[in-house]
Amino acid sequence: MFCHNTEKDKEFTCEGTIVDSVIIEDKVITETTELINNWIKGQKFSDYNDFKNKLLSQQKEILANEQIAIESITNSAITESDANINSMYWTNQVSVNLKASVGYEFSKEVIENEQHKIKTDIEILKIESNPLKWHVLTSKDKKYIEPQFIQFNSAVNTSKIQKEYLTSQQITQEWNQENDKHQQKQFVESLNIFTGKDKDEKIAKFVNTQYFTNTTAFNYGSDASESLFKVDEILFFDKTQENLNKNIESVLGQTKSLNEFVSSTNALTRETIENTQNVSYYVVFLTKNNDGNYKAANRVLNVLLQQIPIVD
Repeated sequence: MFCHNTEKDKEFTCEGTIVDSVIIEDKVITETTELINNWIKGQKFSDYNDFKNKLLSQQKEILANEQIAIESITNSAITESDANINSMYWTNQVSVNLKASVGYEFSKEVIENEQHKIKTDIEILKIESNPLKWHVLTSKDKKYIEPQFIQFNSAVNTSKIQKEYLTSQQITQEWNQENDKHQQKQFVESLNIFTGKDKDEKIAKFVNTQYFTNTTAFNYGSDASESLFKVDEILFFDKTQENLNKNIESVLGQTKSLNEFVSSTNALTRETIENTQNVSYYVVFLTKNNDGNYKAANRVLNVLLQQIPIVD
């Protein structure tokens, strides 16, 4: 269509035709949804952003039609199911919102029924957002990196799900419900941080601080049982290291000596980690077998270490 202004009548004169947008057929939307879901089923992702970047960059090849494109991708939530509990991957709910290409449009019914919004699940190795806060106690040049000081905020989806995973795998459990403060006092006393005649008073005061808020016992004080996964060592993965995803995948669920775990992945342990002040790591818990080797948990957690100085 071409429009021009005439001096004579000061009005616009237009020539040409207005072409209505073509309504996209339902079957095209259905096919597009199936193509995206099939592409997702065929692979695992290192994290949500890995999925998002790959889908956006490969959408032309995946969708294979000129009528529809991807408008946006949303990270909905991390979920957990009994069927997936032994997998090394987290289940991540996502939403892929489609848009009509130029010259096309969705029908009113499609918009009202939100058929252009695809809700689906992806499998990811690492949870990137909202790391778990982990207080590292420091006293007399010594660091106490104990999982009992990891805080799980039930109001945060990623925190809630990571706790559910640890509980279902019997890696952690709640403090003794009948007398949680008594158990916490025993735990702090076992660390030998506080000394002197007023040791008991110091311990009693400490267990009532915010550092025990939303924490769990991690099997402290539990009777020995093969079904319990006691955290005897921890692998810390620097998020900037080379081959991060490959190194994490190579340890999950495996049984090796501690030296083999460390030498093959450049992971840090509680003995070798240096930077523990406001630094985020991916961590894998290890439990020690009777033969001296260690078995790794089957998933990696996202944590943020924060140092807390303790004055005796």
